[in-house]
Amino acid sequence: MEEYRRAAGAYRKIQGLMKDTAPPEEPRTRRSPPGDTSRPAPPSGDASSGEAPSGGASSPKESSQLRQAAVFLALMGREEAARVLRSMKPAEAEQILEAMAHLGPISPREARKVLARFGSTAAAPRREARSGPETAREILVRAFGQDEGDRRFYELLPEERPHRFAFLQDVEGKQLAALLRRESPAVVAILVAHMPEAAAARLLEALDPGLKIEVVRRVSSLGRVEGGILETVEERLRARLESLGTPQGEEIAGEERLAEILRYMDLSSGDRILASLDDTDQDLAEKVRTHMTSLEDIAYLSDRDLQKILQSVDDQDISVILKGKRPDLAERLLANMSDRRREMVELHRESLGPMRRRDVDRVTGDFVRLVRTMAARGEVVIRLPGEEFSSG
Repeated sequence: MEEYRRAAGAYRKIQGLMKDTAPPEEPRTRRSPPGDTSRPAPPSGDASSGEAPSGGASSPKESSQLRQAAVFLALMGREEAARVLRSMKPAEAEQILEAMAHLGPISPREARKVLARFGSTAAAPRREARSGPETAREILVRAFGQDEGDRRFYELLPEERPHRFAFLQDVEGKQLAALLRRESPAVVAILVAHMPEAAAARLLEALDPGLKIEVVRRVSSLGRVEGGILETVEERLRARLESLGTPQGEEIAGEERLAEILRYMDLSSGDRILASLDDTDQDLAEKVRTHMTSLEDIAYLSDRDLQKILQSVDDQDISVILKGKRPDLAERLLANMSDRRREMVELHRESLGPMRRRDVDRVTGDFVRLVRTMAARGEVVIRLPGEEFSSG
């Protein structure tokens, strides 16, 4: 009973602190009597006062008080903090837990100050007390159970969710193929769609041609995969390798995902897969090619290679390619031209006027196919993230 009284007392203290962080109510504007033409004084922060109105961002005072509440909860101990959390309103709990996740180490001096602020008789730690995402997660799990605690934690801090199948990142393609030799094409497709792109590309390259095409077709049409199915696939692999992952349903844009994976394969292998797709489903193959046709590839080229490519493209086409593109991509292209050529391209660009999207996409597609063709010949190198290159 004593522990519940302590938790209730802590909750009241935290609530008192949280009330201090609540924004003040807007003052009511006094209604002028009939015939009164005088203007009421503007509220604080009105444009006429020369001050900007207060926005939604936390003030320094609010941030300080949230930190104090988070530190106090972290110092209470996991069990007592969980009891307090169960008593709090969801919005209050989320604010404090998010602050706790980003606390960092708590110095003994700060701990003493916070404990005194809350009137606690607990002894302050002699060394730095640790907090952070794991502390917040553990408190949530103790308060609401494993499944609900994890759900709330990852909803609050989605960036902390482990990448599904990340433990396969460094496994060789042939090992992966051997690992999955007893699995159906449907299971292999689920794995390919959810694992890191570089690993998925290695796996596809290692599969037998017939299975490869079947898996590619299934990935392209894959939609939402239920968490239970993903969990089953992970458990099978976990038994053979190592544990990772939390059950979660995920939505896959099949054609886009397949295009991402093919871009990580060597160009000849990717082209063979697309050629095989052409034989069975030409419409699907064209959609995948469309997703693969991305100007983003220029971000993975050296300046020297990009300059070599631009020598094969006329100024008029470059002007079309630049239309509607992100400023950073446009600047990358322009920065790799001579001053004279850049001026000519800009003149062409200004004279173009409105163009149909499909015409711009066609010219852009021709340019990207040129990039990929030159890369296939070894004339330029596309250095995708995660790929390793020998300097020797």
